[in-house]
Amino acid sequence: MKARYLLFVAVLLFGLVGVSYQVTHALFSDTAQSAANTFTAAAEFPTPQPGKIIINEAVNSATDSEEWVELYNSGGSPVDVTGWKVADADSDDTFPSVSPIPAGGFAVVVPSTSTLVIPASAIKIQLSNGTVGSGLNASGDKLVLSDSSNNEIDKMSYASNHDAFTGLGVNGSGQSMARSPNGVDTDTVGDWVSNATPTPGLTN
Repeated sequence: MKARYLLFVAVLLFGLVGVSYQVTHALFSDTAQSAANTFTAAAEFPTPQPGKIIINEAVNSATDSEEWVELYNSGGSPVDVTGWKVADADSDDTFPSVSPIPAGGFAVVVPSTSTLVIPASAIKIQLSNGTVGSGLNASGDKLVLSDSSNNEIDKMSYASNHDAFTGLGVNGSGQSMARSPNGVDTDTVGDWVSNATPTPGLTN
């Protein structure tokens, strides 16, 4: 009789310990897993930085059809520039419907008469007019980029035009005005150089 009683107590205690262990284990496992998930998600999936579009390179020419303006997305997400505007000192042009400029990607704005060869990796924005603005003036002009709500996004100026900054001279024939290094944006003339080998749609 005593042996049966002791066996019953042992079984009862073992059962209680087993239940306690299982419950404790389940709670510990769930807590550990939740903590791990939170830490891993923060480490592997950082919040993307917003897209940022800048005027990255430009060519003014005696022939309007040879002028172009390069845009660069220095941000971490694509930007739809449909309905945005590019302007010189006298007039502006509205962008047609185009694919978004990807993060780290380029777009090249050209007049309707342009024959410029643009890399397939870049977005081509062909204006309905035969000029960029009223035609970029060789003696001095500015470029202003605005979004579809007419908010100014970026601007630059050169030669006799000092609306953005002073000191950027007119580049020679076959050259471009380019940011150096690619994508730098301190809103000063120091961002820009005269580029003897223009790179439309590519890194400067």
